Amino acid sequence: MTRDQAEEVQRHLLDADSAMDRARRAIAGLGKEDRVRFDGLLAEVMAALQSEVLAAIYDQHPDLEPPVEEREQPLINSELRWDQVRLPTSISEADIDAVIF
Repeated sequence: MTRDQAEEVQRHLLDADSAMDRARRAIAGLGKEDRVRFDGLLAEVMAALQSEVLAAIYDQHPDLEPPVEEREQPLINSELRWDQVRLPTSISEADIDAVIF
């Protein structure tokens, strides 16, 4: 694959990744049964896109791989309610409030 072809494919794959991320946020608003079903399937597709398809492009054209600081951070998805959250002793509620405000 030429560099131009790799750039085009990468652009489309990154667009698809962004669309799937938006779909994942929409799935978060579904009922629990549907959320569990669809989020798991979508997570598998997104993982394959990132760890297999894009990785294959970056193997051939390493200069296309974004720097680590520009890569998206993993999505945290938790079923915990706030009353179930326990902070480490080194972090206070005031620390959390400072981050939020």
